[in-house]
Amino acid sequence: MEPLSVILIVAFVGGTVLVVAAIGRGQRRNRAQDEVRTQQWRVEFRAANHGMDPPPGFMPPSALPSMTSRSGAPTAVERRPTNTFAGLAVLFGVLGGLIAIPFGHIALHQIKQTGEEGHTAAVVGLVLGYLWLAGLVALLVALVVAATATG
Repeated sequence: MEPLSVILIVAFVGGTVLVVAAIGRGQRRNRAQDEVRTQQWRVEFRAANHGMDPPPGFMPPSALPSMTSRSGAPTAVERRPTNTFAGLAVLFGVLGGLIAIPFGHIALHQIKQTGEEGHTAAVVGLVLGYLWLAGLVALLVALVVAATATG
């Protein structure tokens, strides 16, 4: 195999591992948030039921009691918006645009400041952008080596 092929295969495999790790990190974060919500629900259950614990095996409803109106009817759940730059980073990362790199960094900075959703998307966009950059650098090196060898 040619050295360029080996470099591209290694870059692709490494990028895939990084993307999978980023997705796993987001899932762990969601589990931690679910645990916090469950604990909040248990505290609110005890407060509403004169200090009684929920029955064993009793699961909290999909909407926490704090997300219901006074009549008990569920209200609209407020969702944090997804950062626009994170979505654009993924889009350009898939399409091969190096603009995914600055978009991903901007998204991470804004998400850190505003608390918006999209951290995983920003990381995926960054990984894809850097993979495209590594592929272009490898291609340029191969072209320079080929040009000097035939030269």
